[in-house]
Amino acid sequence: MSNMEVEQRIIQIMASTFGVDASQINSTSRRSDLKNWDSLGQLRLVMQLESEFGVSFSIDEIPELNSVEEIKTKLIALKSL
Repeated sequence: MSNMEVEQRIIQIMASTFGVDASQINSTSRRSDLKNWDSLGQLRLVMQLESEFGVSFSIDEIPELNSVEEIKTKLIALKSL
C-alpha cells in the first residue's frame, strides 16, 4: 500500500467516524479542524484505524494522533506499509 493510498484510507475512515464528507478532510487536516473530533471521537477513530490497518496503538501514542499526517506517519512506522 502506497503512502497516498494510506492517506486516502485514513481520510475515508475519518469522514465516516466524524460524519463529514471526505472532501472536508485533506492531508493537512488537524483535530481542531473537525468539530466532532473530541475525546470520544478520538477513541472511535483509533478503534477504526486499528481494525482497518491491523495495528495497535500504545496508550502513549493515542494522544499524539492529532492530524492526518501524524496518523499516516505512525501507521507507516507501525505497519511498515
